[in-house]
Amino acid sequence: MRTNKKKIIAAFSAVLLIASALPTVTAAAESSTQNHTVTILDFDGKPFDTITVRHGEVLKANSIDTSKLNCFPDKYTERRFNAWSNFPVNKAITEDISIQTLYKEMTISCDSLPSKIEYFSTKGKIDTDGMKVSIKVFEQVPKKSGSGFTKKATETLNIESKCTLSVDDLEEAFSDEKTSAEVKIYPVGSSQAIGEFEITFCRFLGDYNKNGIVDIHDASNVLSLYSTIATNINYKVTDEQMLICDADRNGVIDPADSSTILSYYAVNSTSLTYVTWDDYFKQISSEKSSD
Repeated sequence: MRTNKKKIIAAFSAVLLIASALPTVTAAAESSTQNHTVTILDFDGKPFDTITVRHGEVLKANSIDTSKLNCFPDKYTERRFNAWSNFPVNKAITEDISIQTLYKEMTISCDSLPSKIEYFSTKGKIDTDGMKVSIKVFEQVPKKSGSGFTKKATETLNIESKCTLSVDDLEEAFSDEKTSAEVKIYPVGSSQAIGEFEITFCRFLGDYNKNGIVDIHDASNVLSLYSTIATNINYKVTDEQMLICDADRNGVIDPADSSTILSYYAVNSTSLTYVTWDDYFKQISSEKSSD
């Protein structure tokens, strides 16, 4: 009997020993199957997406679709995913975490318009000298600034040579006897204009009698007009007179305009080919630069 009691006690002890070990096994199983939440924060630090990861799993950056973060804060600015601020590289995920995304921002701007906006001939192309169009690149860096991250400029690309105009031919711009035209600037491959400017055409610069020929008679008439203006304080110069007679384009009608017309007439009298006013002004400018 004593032997049986000993067997019973031994068996009961074994059961207790197994039972006491069960909670430890269950906890380990729960830990091995536990999931964690990885929250992806957008460029402004707000939750954008969540990923469920098993305990101890290593998260791979290329498994996360960041293309949906790309956005356009305005019609001239684009933001794209650039980097991670705190990605757990080669680290096992053992708790819920948040990962911050950083962007690269590209802003296109028209920094200056063409300097030449007045034309005296319908031959040739619109002059784009002086036009500046650029793309400025900024990047967020993992350095706090206020409620977000610091944004620093990293690059500036000049792209004016890649831009197109809504119209670039002078004859087309001033067709149908037009004396002005609106010209839009488009970055290559874009249908959104980045800038626009107005050009004007003076069909009869220096040609006082508008007979299609600039000669000494026109110079004499301009000088006569100047005398009238100088001696009659009530005389009002019309817009057309200013457009035609202000030959040196300095904003006033004076004897210098008559001299400019005579000079232009002399150049054409000795040239084998017709010299336009635009060509004449370029020649004068070049001569002044070389002095």
